[in-house]
Amino acid sequence: MWQYVYWNVDVNYSFVPSFQASGETVNESITSKNNEVGCASSYKLNKNTKGQFALNDNTDIYKVTLKKSGMLKFTINSQLKSMDMVVQNTMDDVSYHEYGVQVGNHVYSYFCPKGTYYITFSSQDSGLYSFHASLKDLYTHGIFKYLPHFPFYGRY
Repeated sequence: MWQYVYWNVDVNYSFVPSFQASGETVNESITSKNNEVGCASSYKLNKNTKGQFALNDNTDIYKVTLKKSGMLKFTINSQLKSMDMVVQNTMDDVSYHEYGVQVGNHVYSYFCPKGTYYITFSSQDSGLYSFHASLKDLYTHGIFKYLPHFPFYGRY
């Protein structure tokens, strides 16, 4: 029990410190963070991943290699007021941005040629998020073809 005197008024209070782990999939420490491209955490498709932002950690970067071209589909659950997501390949010629992703479940799909990609999540808010990414094969029909470095024309 602590006692505090405020303006000549005695106030008694007590507290119990507690800790609850966030359940992050990628453990970060002061010397090992996935906040830069050089320290990006490996991500395997079709895996659920949980992340957390705090006052001292507002960016998480994941690295994934696509062995073939396809539609990269993200399912995101955000418990943050606002967060951003950027998907960018290592050649810097394919880049997708989602700004201001709000609380709730969201689905985004992007055409991605095979290669290595960085998935960056960032927020100025503290809280939890999770995501799942999968790659859907492309099927060509008749005249519809994949044209490298141009928007995808056709059905998927």
